[in-house]
Amino acid sequence: MVEDLAAVRKDAMSYDAVAIELATLYETKYGLFNHGDPYARRLRPLALAALHPKEDSSRYSPLYARIDKYRRLKIYSSTGLSLTDFLALPRDIVEEILRQTERDAAVDANQVDKMTRDLKDFGLG
Repeated sequence: MVEDLAAVRKDAMSYDAVAIELATLYETKYGLFNHGDPYARRLRPLALAALHPKEDSSRYSPLYARIDKYRRLKIYSSTGLSLTDFLALPRDIVEEILRQTERDAAVDANQVDKMTRDLKDFGLG
């Protein structure tokens, strides 16, 4: 029995070899890196370990989107909440604050547009 297991073990790929092979196939299939090109492999021998831009999901994460909206909508000015306090709130509360702040910003923009048109009507703009 032990001899049979040893024979199977010699013929089977190691876990690490399988993981590397699967990662290589994945990167080639999805256009991250062409591991079949010997010239490309010479230029980037550690391509398999690199973070490719297509794989960088942090740029599109909900957290980064919230931080961007916090900054653009000037949440601190309207609510007094610091970024860490804002992000610590439950998700539904954060979404509601963002929704209301976006609505208020749209109303303010409409008022500015109306005042600009009124000034032009009076010949002041």
